[in-house]
Amino acid sequence: MKSRGQKAMINTAVLGLNQLITFACGLILPRYLLVSFGSDYNGVVSSITQFLGFISILHIGIAGSTRFNLYKVLADNDIKGISGIVNATERYMRKVGIVLIAYIAVLAFVYPYIASTQIPASEVGLLVLIVGASSVSQYFFGITYHMLLVADQRQYVYNILSSIATVLNVIIAVLLIISGQNIFVVKAGSAVIFVMVPILLSVYVRKKYNIDKKVPPDKTGLKGRWDVMWHSIANIVHDKTDLVVLTLFNDIKLVSVYTVYYLVVNGLYKILSIFTNSLEAAFGNMFAKKEVKTAYKNLELYEFFMCAFVSVVFSVALVLIVPFVKIYTKDITDINYIEPLFAGVAVIAQMVMCIRQPYLTVVQASGHYKQTRNGAFVEAGLNIVISVVLTHRFGLVGVAIGTLVANLFRTLQYAFYLSKNILHRPVSKPLLMMLWTALNVFVVYVIGKQFIGLIGVSSWLDWALLGIICVIIALLTTGLTAVIFHKKKLFSTVKLFKNLLIKKKSHRR
Repeated sequence: MKSRGQKAMINTAVLGLNQLITFACGLILPRYLLVSFGSDYNGVVSSITQFLGFISILHIGIAGSTRFNLYKVLADNDIKGISGIVNATERYMRKVGIVLIAYIAVLAFVYPYIASTQIPASEVGLLVLIVGASSVSQYFFGITYHMLLVADQRQYVYNILSSIATVLNVIIAVLLIISGQNIFVVKAGSAVIFVMVPILLSVYVRKKYNIDKKVPPDKTGLKGRWDVMWHSIANIVHDKTDLVVLTLFNDIKLVSVYTVYYLVVNGLYKILSIFTNSLEAAFGNMFAKKEVKTAYKNLELYEFFMCAFVSVVFSVALVLIVPFVKIYTKDITDINYIEPLFAGVAVIAQMVMCIRQPYLTVVQASGHYKQTRNGAFVEAGLNIVISVVLTHRFGLVGVAIGTLVANLFRTLQYAFYLSKNILHRPVSKPLLMMLWTALNVFVVYVIGKQFIGLIGVSSWLDWALLGIICVIIALLTTGLTAVIFHKKKLFSTVKLFKNLLIKKKSHRR
């Protein structure tokens, strides 16, 4: 049987590959859509996806609560307990699926009249129906089983299926575009591919875990859903508010500009979330077994590693993102895509979000949803109010500032709560880690910006050269400051990864 660390390493490796594939494919397909159909269609499709995402309010609370309750029965290998929780959750998710179908039908009629676009209302409504199709299958077949795999540290199964579907989607979509098909045929092809993932997932889980459908539904995993739901709303606000505000108060083409920048910003977040997704189940297992000291020690290393990784990745992103967008959109003239101030605020907002992940991981793994739910209200309120007020005057920058302020508040709230109430450590520890990260990013950004003028970035080759230089500077800066300020954590983290790799090799033999 694999240890927690080995499972985490496998999940991390597979999820890393998945995120790289998703990131690469996420750069390829939007470019084809922009060139072939224009910013209007790209903005509409992106906006529709965000509106459809609001239905997840009904399930994410269940997801977190169910996952937490599964940790215990999985640790005890209680098949009856697992079946009971899964059966209850599956029943609930199918009800959400029915609600989603009704929501899609209503949105297909309403959305064309709230979006500022030149596309005919009938075409916009048809896009809503097509884009929503794959979401429905998730609720009827996939989400419940995905949660079980995450709780059991077997998320790599889902990620393998997701990677295959993502590659197939790009191949089929690009072929359809090249052959001259319209956007409706292209998006329908994507929907068919992604419908298959939850179906295949349900087949695998039913065989792997011997889920007994005759076991009465155990609603234990549903009891904490309301506390978890407030956290879910905060996450949804982070993901959806910006595009919804832009859709309601600005030209839909601004949504297209936003999504191009967030191809990079969200891609960075997904890469860093590899460690969050893989480690929450491991921390959950520690708390289920009352291993608080072990959790404390591992959080210290996780926190250091995340801040070091953020220092390198986001400092480089601050320098590279605008040159990237200039090259990526050089043939697109229906709207100006060069927004340096928006780019900077968006990258910093996402950086703050990533710094939060170690604290969020441990809070969720320990089940402290109710105790931290008020912060979710504040985060949601800050994001909505600031974004709506500022977007009228500052457009894209306004919604980015709203996200930054909300993220900063929530990150500090999680860090302070964790330190005071779960692991009982000085609140100065997370603050010092954040200051160290900010120092690294500032130094790399100042130095890296000097090279843009020297290189004169006008091609992908120039951009790649600038990227290599910035990565080297970031690694040297972060490594040097880590030796100065966090020498013990640096060597402990290196030792941990070395031991995990050695164990993995020994296991294979």
